[in-house]
Amino acid sequence: TATHILDVKALALKDLASVLGHPCWQVRWDNQVGLDMNFGAPKMEIHEPRVSDARSERVRATFARRRVSLRGTHWLVIAPFTWTIRLADGLRASASSSAKRQEVVCHRLGGEKLEAIRIDPRSGRTQFYFDLGAQIIVRGERASPFGEYDLWSLHARARGRFVAIHGGGGYRSGSLRGTGDGTHPILARDGEGSIVVGKPPERST
Repeated sequence: TATHILDVKALALKDLASVLGHPCWQVRWDNQVGLDMNFGAPKMEIHEPRVSDARSERVRATFARRRVSLRGTHWLVIAPFTWTIRLADGLRASASSSAKRQEVVCHRLGGEKLEAIRIDPRSGRTQFYFDLGAQIIVRGERASPFGEYDLWSLHARARGRFVAIHGGGGYRSGSLRGTGDGTHPILARDGEGSIVVGKPPERST
């Protein structure tokens, strides 16, 4: 129902707002995972060795070792080949940039605090604004119905919830232990303008 959609949207907006004000760290790029980073205070997780029945010998060997990892209160992952990072001094990098440029820009982005998120409800195009002037721009698409893949997703671990934005203007949200309650339009009703969480800088494009 319309009331249910509005309730879901309000909860998803709270999930997105929960990451604001936190510094990002461990900013990484991988051509399969995409661009990802953690936010907030790190927590150590220890994965004890276990026997894996995976076909890959490399995977089995990985599980046979004790693994230690650091995870933040929030984890943002952006689909491959959709992102551009633009720093305050104009330096930028995208998925098509050289590995050296990607490394430099990702390293310099680390430590900046996320201040605002702007989402185009028609395409899913998103801009992330950071306090020292950096931006991440995620390319959207006008596909209809909603795109078949996530443009980006935020895992709010401290809340036990996630929000995923699709191309074409759809989103999913729900518990980290589930798949969400289906895809909804980013806007519950017809309208114009963007969905804005936080306060973007006055001069932003």
